[in-house]
Amino acid sequence: LWEPQNLFSYTAQTRCVTLTGYSGKATDLVLPTYLDGMPVTTIGMDAFSDLSSLESVVLPRRLEVIENSAFGYCANLNHVVFPPSLRRIDYYAFYRCNLTSVSLPDSVTSLGYNVFEENRNLVKVSIGSGLTYLDSTVFSGCSALETLEISAAGSIAGFSGYPALRTVVLGGGVRAILSGAFQNCPALEDVYCSSNVESIADDAFDAGSRVTIHGADGSIAARYANQHSVRFLEYP
Repeated sequence: LWEPQNLFSYTAQTRCVTLTGYSGKATDLVLPTYLDGMPVTTIGMDAFSDLSSLESVVLPRRLEVIENSAFGYCANLNHVVFPPSLRRIDYYAFYRCNLTSVSLPDSVTSLGYNVFEENRNLVKVSIGSGLTYLDSTVFSGCSALETLEISAAGSIAGFSGYPALRTVVLGGGVRAILSGAFQNCPALEDVYCSSNVESIADDAFDAGSRVTIHGADGSIAARYANQHSVRFLEYP
C-alpha cells in the first residue's frame, strides 16, 4: 500500500505540498500525508488521471483541495476514502471512474461541475453538512444511483431521470426542492424531509408518482403531500 516517495511528483510551497503526479502502478494506494516534512494539502490538476491500474485510494489525512480532473478517467477506481480535512473538489475530479459509493465529510463546502459524472456503478451517495450548493451536473450519468443522502445543499434540483433511485434523505441544511428535482425517477419510493424544508415545487415529483414522503406532522412536506395526493408518513 505504501509507495516509495520517489514515485510521486510534487511542488512544495512555504508550508505545504501539492501532489502533481505519480509514476507507479499500484492498485490500492495510500497517499502520503507528508512529503519533505510538510503536509500534502492539494492534489493537482490531472495528477492521477487516466491511471487504469488504480482501484482504491486513501487520500492524505490533511488534504484540503482536489483540483480539476485529478482522478479523471481512472476507469477501475471503485473506492476513495475522503479525509475530514477536505474542503473543495474541483471540476471533473472523478469523471468516468468506477466508484460504487461516495461519502463526503462535513468539511466539504464546494463541489465543482461534473465531479462524479458518469460513474455508472455508483449506487450510494452521502453528502455531509458543509455544502451550500449542489450543481445539477455533479452526478450526471450515474444511472445506477439508488440511495441519495444530502445533509445540506441549500436547494435540490437536477436528479430527474435517475432510473434506479429509490431512497432520498434530505437533512436540515436543505431548504428547498426545486422544479423537476425528482421527475422521471420511476423507482423512487421514499423521500425523507427535515422540518427545515421551506418549499417544494409543485412539479418536483412526477404526477401520480408512487413515492412516499416522510416528514414531521404540520411541515411543508406534509402540506405538499396533502395538496398533491402523495402518500405521507410521519417521520421521525
